[in-house]
Amino acid sequence: MGKNLAGIFKSEDINIIILAILKNTSSVETLLNNLSEADFDLADVSIVMSDVKKANTFKQNKGPLNGIKPESVNEALVKMGISKKGAKTCQDAVTSGSILLVMKVADEYSQAAEEMFQDHSAQLIKG
Repeated sequence: MGKNLAGIFKSEDINIIILAILKNTSSVETLLNNLSEADFDLADVSIVMSDVKKANTFKQNKGPLNGIKPESVNEALVKMGISKKGAKTCQDAVTSGSILLVMKVADEYSQAAEEMFQDHSAQLIKG
């Protein structure tokens, strides 16, 4: 996959779940910095990548997929209400070396968050 991908999904117990597939850690760091500057709570962010040790270096890695192993992404996302197709896209991306960033956000702030994800060359996927 040549582009960063992002998707927004409604969940019953979390208002909105935003998924972003990023190609490198510098993209993740920049996005996290921008979200923080916009006063989004980074405790609502999870980072999943094939290099678990590197993922754990992000202090913000506490959100909805906290502690999920890379090989369990598909199953965890489906349990959260993500479509099987969207979950497989995320699983395949992590397996191929990309980074999955998952963020829960209140519905009223989802548009602003979506725009920030798109600012990082994200392509929205609907699930």
